[in-house]
Amino acid sequence: MAIISRLEHFLRQFRDSLLLRIILIILVMTVILAVFQTASPVRAAEQMIFTYKQSVLLGRAEVIASSLNTSQTLTGEAAQEVVTVLGDNDVDQIVITDAGGLVLYSTNTGVAPAESYALFPEIVSALRGNDAFRCDYTTDAFRSRGAMPIMAGKVITGCVYVAEEDQEQAAILGSIQQNAIRMAIFTILASLILFFAVSIIIIKRNDRMLESIRLVREGDYAHRIELKGRDEYTAMASEFNALTDRLQKTEELRRQFVSDASHELRTPLAAIRLLSDSILQNELDQETTREFVQDISSESDRLTKMTSKLLNLTALDSMQFVGQEADEVVDLGECCRKAVRMLTPFARENGGEIEQSSEENCCVLAREDEVFQVVLNLAENGVKYSGDGGQVRLIAYSRGEEAVLIVEDNGIGIPEEETERIFERFYRVDKARSREAGGTGLGLAIVRETVEKFGGTVEASNRPQGGARFTVTFPRYVWEGEP
Repeated sequence: MAIISRLEHFLRQFRDSLLLRIILIILVMTVILAVFQTASPVRAAEQMIFTYKQSVLLGRAEVIASSLNTSQTLTGEAAQEVVTVLGDNDVDQIVITDAGGLVLYSTNTGVAPAESYALFPEIVSALRGNDAFRCDYTTDAFRSRGAMPIMAGKVITGCVYVAEEDQEQAAILGSIQQNAIRMAIFTILASLILFFAVSIIIIKRNDRMLESIRLVREGDYAHRIELKGRDEYTAMASEFNALTDRLQKTEELRRQFVSDASHELRTPLAAIRLLSDSILQNELDQETTREFVQDISSESDRLTKMTSKLLNLTALDSMQFVGQEADEVVDLGECCRKAVRMLTPFARENGGEIEQSSEENCCVLAREDEVFQVVLNLAENGVKYSGDGGQVRLIAYSRGEEAVLIVEDNGIGIPEEETERIFERFYRVDKARSREAGGTGLGLAIVRETVEKFGGTVEASNRPQGGARFTVTFPRYVWEGEP
């Protein structure tokens, strides 16, 4: 039953597999070639023997006919005398007739007795003035017959007919033919075995690939394909494993994102609900009610900001796959000046200050609103986390083919082990302090994805004299005629 099941599976695979069809075509061509290679040498050997027989028999007949050409009157005695002198050991039968086909001499009287008419096709053709030859091959012998006219001047006076039956040459040719057939059968069987072996290997590899794809489709992103060899299937397996690695990482990020987003959204919603229930279930004075309503408004603003940033991240993800390109020149220095103007009142409220210094014509090819959002997010973070009396500085300058933006503050800095993770969504070094400052853990994620969208990089580090430093690089826009 197992063999039948495997055979049915193979037939189904063969019916739907283009590669197996190609292998079958190659197999059919191999069989045809094997048959051709079998028949061709046998046919060539047979034709060579035919030519040899024709040369020998007609040569023998020509010698006898030439010896009888001297006489105008052809008689049996003259024919017997010539044959006796020349001998007849190399042929099986010699028949000499007159111009009318009457047998004058025959070495085998049982086949063509003297004083009878021998009207063999070869004799008839020879009496008409033609050289005639015919050779038939069977598995046991070559049967060759030839005839040549006997001439007296231009007059046909008779003909010489010679015949031979060669079993030795037939046996040699038969042996060649049998060996060729055996070789063809061996080639065909070997091709069939190879065909099935290759087909089974291909089917097994196809099954492993398809089963792996099904497992990944069902959510098993940790599944990997292990294939040996260096063929196309191994290359596809390697690409498949790289794809599942990325899918697994993406799934982990998605789950973490959903978990973090759920947690972050739950906190302001819980606070709003608690404050609302307190107002509804308790008789509060006007001042307390006003404080609760203000808290509700604050949590609502926080929720709105978080939702807005989530939408921004979604938009960035979508544009990353759509592949939109920048189509305007953005002055990085102007973005810094605009951010400073907007954040100066906020910095002064915290007892700090913010300043900028920018080179002229430090431009990038991007979208102005998105580049400004990068500058604003970094500058706002610096103001929030540098504390009372903090100092935030924005610097924009050109460096070769790069436009560089530096945003630094004199705050507490970033722990070294956290510098790579702070760009992850919802990740915050000090969650309590971030909530107090109104942070959502999404601003730096937006910064990184926006910068990378326009071919740039962003890095976080600590200043030697204290505080954090963010370094952003973009491909610099070169003006026409600029050296």
